[in-house]
Amino acid sequence: MPSPGYEIERKGTHTCVPKTFGSLKNAIVIQVGYEWEGDLFTMIMPTDGENQFILSHRVARLATVDRFGKPLVVPICYAYDGMNIYTPIDKKPKRVSVRGLKRIKNIMENPYVSLVIDEYHEDWDKLSYIIIHGKAELIETGPEYQESLRLLTQKYVQYEQMNLTGLNLPVIKIIPERIISWGAV
Repeated sequence: MPSPGYEIERKGTHTCVPKTFGSLKNAIVIQVGYEWEGDLFTMIMPTDGENQFILSHRVARLATVDRFGKPLVVPICYAYDGMNIYTPIDKKPKRVSVRGLKRIKNIMENPYVSLVIDEYHEDWDKLSYIIIHGKAELIETGPEYQESLRLLTQKYVQYEQMNLTGLNLPVIKIIPERIISWGAV
């Protein structure tokens, strides 16, 4: 959070601080989703219900777009640390190299992504979803990379069994910029 002396404004589920709070800006941008609203920097703060929904689900759909505007949607497994979403490139069979994967190429060309986490019920009064718009980047080394692998192997026994931490493959990090929730979230 900004140092004392900066006025913080609450806007719904967003916390806003002046965008002129110096070098701390970069530290927060790295850790938390953001939006600019005039002279305010807005950190995306999911509600408790949204956090629980994201944490309790196991599969999402990741949408990427290439530089020509052609979309790709793929199902993903993911981990969430309360601020960012992580999805690995694992050793399931692939037709191309990691850097040749369409989702990776799309992210390198256009880092803006959308993620959908949903729950279907035959009783449509129980339908719910969260859409997360954000910016994606690849992480391949460092403490955050190691922590993302730990979270992923903790959530999915299959990743532990395939030795995800020893594969040295990248992880896609999604930094939420906007969260839309609907239904019983």
